[in-house]
Parts: sequence; C-alpha cells; structure tokens
Amino acid sequence: MNTNKLIVRADATESIGMGHLRRCLSITEEWIAQGGEVDFVTNTSVGSLKESIVKTGSNLIPIDKPHPSPHDLMVTTELLRRNKNAWIIVDGYYFDESYHASIKKEVCNLLVIDDGINLKTTHADIVVNQNHASDFLKYQGSQNTVFLLGTRYAMLSSQYRKHINVGKVIPSMAHRLIITMGGSDISNQTLTILETISRNDLSSTEIVVVVGPTNPHLEALEEFAMSTETNIVIRHNVINP
Repeated sequence: MNTNKLIVRADATESIGMGHLRRCLSITEEWIAQGGEVDFVTNTSVGSLKESIVKTGSNLIPIDKPHPSPHDLMVTTELLRRNKNAWIIVDGYYFDESYHASIKKEVCNLLVIDDGINLKTTHADIVVNQNHASDFLKYQGSQNTVFLLGTRYAMLSSQYRKHINVGKVIPSMAHRLIITMGGSDISNQTLTILETISRNDLSSTEIVVVVGPTNPHLEALEEFAMSTETNIVIRHNVINP
C-alpha cells in the first residue's frame, strides 16, 4: 500500500466556478514536491485546468457524472479500496455529509475543505476553512477532528506564495484597478461593475478585467470594453499572476 498517496475529489464547471479545483491544485503541488503521489478525480470540461492537473505530475481521473449520481461514489470508493492508507481531500458544496460518511467508511484519512456554506456535522479527520472569521463557525465533529480555520490556512499556489515577502509601494492615488469575479461569474456581475465604473471619470485609470476560462460572457465584456471611453483591458484565462 502507498502511504504517500493523496486522492483529490474536486470539480470545476461553469455553474460552480474554478475555486474548489484551483485550491486543491495548490495542495497537490506541495504534496508532490514532498515526494508524494496524487490521483486527481474531477468533473471538468476546461482544457487548461486538465493541463494544470497533469503538469503537477498528478494522475488525472475524469468523472462524467458527479454526485449525487451514484457513479461518483462508485468510482471514488473503488479507488480508495485500492489505497487504504491514502489521504483524500473532498472539496465541493454538493459533497454532503452522506457523501463524506461513505468516503470515511473506505479510508482512514479524510480532509474536507469547506466555506461554511452547508457543512455542519462532519465525519472528517481534518476540516479546512480558509475564510475570514471562519473560526467563529460552530462545526460538530468527533473529539479527534482537527479544525484549521481562518486566513492563516489560505491555500495559495506557488505562483502567489513567492510574492508574499515582496515589498510593495502603494501610491497615494491608484491608477490601476483589477476586477476579477472568479473563474465563471455566471450572472455576469463583472459587467454590472464595469457599467457602474464607466459612469465616473476614470480617464487616468487603467481597468484590468481578469475573465476566467468558464465565464460565458467574454464576448459581451469585450463588446462593452470597445464601446466605452473608459480604459478597459480584458485578460482571459490568465495562467500566471
């Protein structure tokens, strides 16, 4: 049995965005850097994300029908039965308590990443919630459950971590504004923000809009940027920060 094996279960789609998968990739990078192996089980059609998984050295395992389809647990639990000593990370709002319980029956080591949305009672060995003020949440777990709560546990990729100690000079007047609403932004809040900004005189300000690969409104955003006198630059599917 491989005690260095990590199994990740996280998805990225137009409806749920990319955050779950992206932060799991940050952990994956570090696990492999420490000599471990990773099986990454995911439902995503985003080619760049699949490439990112493979580039970490992970074994990409596509899954066509995510939970609550029984196919999800069938694929995942079969993988766990072959790797009893592995750790598994589960990250996603639709992975409910019953899903976690089924996973826990098959493996000793379960880490759940949560945002305080639905998870109240947990079967996990470790719960990570990186959000501000998450240490005030009233989780219920076993007496052995470890809760890693707060921004000190933020899951940053190596691309960002290398800039943590870089000194920055903050000007008294901003001349550049970056707008990003995540990997998807299915309700197009980005356009609402741009419309509001464009009602003001920001002629000396560069507006950089970072649009994720699953955002269905790229064309509309580009058309708006062309139609306004505001200096708007669209950046799509940015790989390096």
